[in-house]
Amino acid sequence: MNKLQQIERLHQLFTTRRRRLSLTDLATDLAIEPEDCQRLLDQMKEQLASPIEFCSGSQTYAYPDQACGRYKLPKCWLNADEFFQVIALGQQLKQPPAGLLQEDLAPMGAALEAALRKRKISQHQFSRRIKTSDYQPQYRFYGVFGDLCAALLDRRQLTINYCDADRQSHTDNICPQLLLQRNHSWLLTYWCQRGRQLRCLDVARLDSVIVLADRAREIAPKNVEHFLGNQFGHNQKQPLTAHLCFSDESAFQVAKQSWHPEQQGEWQGDRYHLRLPLIDQDQLLGQVLAHLPNVQVLQPAPFAQRVTHLLQQALNLHSQPTVTDTPRANTHHTVLVANKADEPTLPEQSELPMQARA
Repeated sequence: MNKLQQIERLHQLFTTRRRRLSLTDLATDLAIEPEDCQRLLDQMKEQLASPIEFCSGSQTYAYPDQACGRYKLPKCWLNADEFFQVIALGQQLKQPPAGLLQEDLAPMGAALEAALRKRKISQHQFSRRIKTSDYQPQYRFYGVFGDLCAALLDRRQLTINYCDADRQSHTDNICPQLLLQRNHSWLLTYWCQRGRQLRCLDVARLDSVIVLADRAREIAPKNVEHFLGNQFGHNQKQPLTAHLCFSDESAFQVAKQSWHPEQQGEWQGDRYHLRLPLIDQDQLLGQVLAHLPNVQVLQPAPFAQRVTHLLQQALNLHSQPTVTDTPRANTHHTVLVANKADEPTLPEQSELPMQARA
């Protein structure tokens, strides 16, 4: 039996047997280990809201009498998150990117259809009746991305040329450590040979990369994770609490969403108040902006001021006469060299700050 059949069997046992059943009884009936049976019971309670009661005295399980004839397993075996994942994967498989991997991805469509069929879901009806319109930006890195990933996976050093916020060009020799997709951006975490420290850079700022033959220095994964935690505010011991007030349609949407495991929400009249730890200001800022003008930041004051300042900047920009800029020439190109002797000379100028923010 697969997992779905095992869950259906457990439900049948609880609804038809009058006596309480031990974990051993259940595991024996399913012909599985007790530990696996316990995980199934936990999943039924957490994901399917099954009214399973555990009696600590007799160490047995059962449905309460009032639930035996009323509780039914859901007819659709997917939750909201799984629906989104299936939709996104299905759309990608229908329109795979052109490349050498296209033929290898084709069999995954059949596997996805089989997974839906196991859950008694029609692939035809699913594709026809459930869709998502979330826009995903198309990345255009002009060949930089491929060589960057090759160096990252082969553990090779790179010479990168990138632009800072003032469009000033810089060159550095780096040891790539981690590529992170976050908030529609690709962020490269690397060890800077000249600065002797970990740094983070948006891949969109790269103009060119040169893959070197030299091995990249390896930084312990826990140190990389700690660095990123500091970058995004995840290592705060006592983070501030953000207090947001939502109105109109946004209030109903946010009331059904989970923004943080420790969030607290309540209705006050026709407004929904949400309180949550302020861990990643940039990420929360993006979520707040997505709900304008139906959200107000009440606390903390510095975060509220940041939102106000950003909105004022946007208002000032849109109040100015439209100016047509001269298009910037495309200088993106990628060069592959065989050894370190061919790498360009590093400039003497000091590097400007380049902390990545999604």
